[in-house]
Amino acid sequence: MKRWSGKKEEPIEVPAIDSFIEEVIEVCKKHGFSISHEDGHGGFQITKYNVRDADWLMDASDDTEDITFEEYSRFDEHGLMKD
Repeated sequence: MKRWSGKKEEPIEVPAIDSFIEEVIEVCKKHGFSISHEDGHGGFQITKYNVRDADWLMDASDDTEDITFEEYSRFDEHGLMKD
């Protein structure tokens, strides 16, 4: 999926982030919890698992400004490091 890149200032595909978030969501489902946030300030909230919060998490922007676009190419289409 395309997500906003703060470094590129445009939506880009970042399979490594997609894979990371998908794994986090699977852990949330396994334990019956969601990671939520009431607003842009303060800490996160742990709530009962719900699709709305999972979708919100999946829509996270890419603020990995210390990772270059070339470094992204080291990941395959599943977000795993290439050999």
